[in-house]
Amino acid sequence: MNKALGIGALIVALLLMLPKRGIGRLGDVNGDGRIDAADLSLLRTFFGQRVNPADARMLRADINGDGWIDIMDYSALLAMLE
Repeated sequence: MNKALGIGALIVALLLMLPKRGIGRLGDVNGDGRIDAADLSLLRTFFGQRVNPADARMLRADINGDGWIDIMDYSALLAMLE
């Protein structure tokens, strides 16, 4: 097993146990109840941006909660795809 994939899966599992911050399910960027390619596409439009706390879509895209939409969020969302 690829060590990086194992660590990534562990990080995603831990992030999914965090409170949802009242904004819906982390990773469900568009808020439709599913985590799918549409969420990945929307996350890409936010890529490299600082999270606007008034935008629930950006808050759901900031999976690791660091305030930026970046490669860590993208990688986590890829691992979460249903």
